[in-house]
Amino acid sequence: MFLFRSIKNFFLILLAVLLSSCMTAEEVRMKYDNQPEMQLCVDYMSLPDINIWQSDRAAAIQRRGIDCSPYIDMARLKSQRDDAFQQTLQDLSTLNSNQNTFNSNSSGFTTNQRCTRILISTNPIMYKDRCYNY
Repeated sequence: MFLFRSIKNFFLILLAVLLSSCMTAEEVRMKYDNQPEMQLCVDYMSLPDINIWQSDRAAAIQRRGIDCSPYIDMARLKSQRDDAFQQTLQDLSTLNSNQNTFNSNSSGFTTNQRCTRILISTNPIMYKDRCYNY
């Protein structure tokens, strides 16, 4: 099940990358030349260097003569928020793959129970265990 989900996610990401990379150089230049400077600067400073559009963002910033220094704090906050979101997704993935099955012998008979941990809040991070008898 986990392997199937991983393969499915890989192909969805691959498809998204292939479709998003279909812009011509002229379309990319127009996109970043018309993008608001705050969005352009924040994205440039907060996205990883491996992002395929980083060099185009940098070229647009240089071409337009934009000073991105007023947006440094905003970019830092966006990076922290994105990192926290990625960590939450990773935690959820780990929790979903670590579902537990319990056998209890109260009252002389066996009850099977499956418990799943559910994220109920991200600030602060709080979980609730939901268990079902079967």
